[in-house]
Amino acid sequence: SSLVALRGVGPWSVHMFQMFYLNRPDVLPTKDFGVRKGVMRLYGLKDMPSEAKVEEIAESWKPHRTLASMYMWQAADEGKSSGQMQASTTKGKGKGKETTT
Repeated sequence: SSLVALRGVGPWSVHMFQMFYLNRPDVLPTKDFGVRKGVMRLYGLKDMPSEAKVEEIAESWKPHRTLASMYMWQAADEGKSSGQMQASTTKGKGKGKETTT
């Protein structure tokens, strides 16, 4: 909270500092667009999830939410290049073929 008091430093900056400088294993940057976009793609949501929805979904990721956030960034990036991604929960549906990107 003392870092947020500095001008120009908000919750997102603090989360990035905790993740990449302090190597904290359980940080969830709920305001991060990439994390939210990855959750939307991997969980098959129609709309961008709210911060509260991301927190609800990420409850099961504890105590490894930093690593899970990195996977969400990857999912968001892969979605840009391939157009879409399938979550592991949707594998096996459809014509019996699994797709990987």
